[in-house]
Amino acid sequence: MFMVDPAQPILVESPSSVDRCAPLTCFRGGLSVRSNQRWQLQISVAPTGGVDAPLTWLPFDGPELALSATWQTVASGVSATSGTDIILRVGAGGPSSQRPSASLLSTALRYRIIPLP
Repeated sequence: MFMVDPAQPILVESPSSVDRCAPLTCFRGGLSVRSNQRWQLQISVAPTGGVDAPLTWLPFDGPELALSATWQTVASGVSATSGTDIILRVGAGGPSSQRPSASLLSTALRYRIIPLP
């Protein structure tokens, strides 16, 4: 069993001062991972998602990751879990005319769980 709940998390715009991502526009959301073994949470941008601005994964610790259509690992678990909450933080850069709305970004991001041995 591998599940992300909700399957398509809703992101909201977050003040830059809260999420230390200035000059980017910050977005925040959350999801819960359920898995019966070790796992990785991966995120990518749907190629037809309509997002033109560069996107960055903003972890609380560790390096930032540029997001694209390529799957990127953003979280992992070393054991089974009945529910691990993950805070999602994404920054959008570029000219303000290119920056996506929260609703567009919410539908453009894809999530998957990868089981690990």
